[in-house]
Amino acid sequence: MTETSPEPGRPVMTAREAGRVLRKDPRTIRRMIESGELAGGAEHGAQRRRWFVYADQVDPHSGKSHSASAPEVRATDDRLRADIDDLRGRLASSEETVRLLLASQSTMREALADYQRSVDDLLSGTTAFRDAAAHFQNAAANLHGSNTKLNAVVDSYSDALTQHNIPDNARTLLDHQGEDGS
Repeated sequence: MTETSPEPGRPVMTAREAGRVLRKDPRTIRRMIESGELAGGAEHGAQRRRWFVYADQVDPHSGKSHSASAPEVRATDDRLRADIDDLRGRLASSEETVRLLLASQSTMREALADYQRSVDDLLSGTTAFRDAAAHFQNAAANLHGSNTKLNAVVDSYSDALTQHNIPDNARTLLDHQGEDGS
């Protein structure tokens, strides 16, 4: 319903201001007032009418008019509160997920550091094993050389014992062979 003057004590704004808030053309705001979609009116001026809208009809935060009935407003308000609660729950869940991911990342970094130390130890052990194998091979070669020398010594002892058991005179040896008939 179009009023010709604002109610006393009820805040108003111009159709242009309401249009900026609602993101609508001032002419659309005038049509909304004329159709009763928005509570307001037009004051008669010297040259033209000055259109006004009651401030409680416009929500500057949402850009929507408040021409809905009280039960509709309560239902919308309840729905928005439920949406806010849902979003808060999702935010808390997301924050917890981020904390868990950060803790897992820290544990993974520690595990990777342990893994790297194990690989380093394994490589060090492999190097030590190669060194030990080389020492073992040298020891085996030295043992073989010692065995050869010991065989030579045993052969020398054998020759010495053989010569010790043979008579001093080689002719005696020949005589002994003749006696045997050999």
